[in-house]
Amino acid sequence: MSGPSLPHIVLVVAVLATVPLLTTSNVVLNFLTVALLIALVGQGWNVLGGYGGQYSFGHAAFFGTGAYVTAILQMRYGVNAWIAFALGIAGDLFDQIHNSPAQPRVLDVRKGLRQRQAIRTRQEIGDVVGDRGF
Repeated sequence: MSGPSLPHIVLVVAVLATVPLLTTSNVVLNFLTVALLIALVGQGWNVLGGYGGQYSFGHAAFFGTGAYVTAILQMRYGVNAWIAFALGIAGDLFDQIHNSPAQPRVLDVRKGLRQRQAIRTRQEIGDVVGDRGF
């Protein structure tokens, strides 16, 4: 079974692009925004976990930190969205710098995952070519 064709993709994008013109409800717009963000995270996980064989939770943690700082600044303190966005990025940067001592452990885990993937790849190639080349 093949994926969606180009006309189907264009149709879906066109329908989604007209939604803000057809509704003034913030609930609908917020729902669609969150749904698309969740789809984006799901596709990122699919690529990292499925094709790459990598297990990564770091990007999600830093994304969550920036979003949390932005939301708290807007909801509790009434800060302008653009300023809260910039401060959310700064909070995310602070979190990354603050957690940098954990990097050696993370690198050790990544090294182990790479070695495991290399062994698995060698075994798969050996299964394909047999005793001839590997």
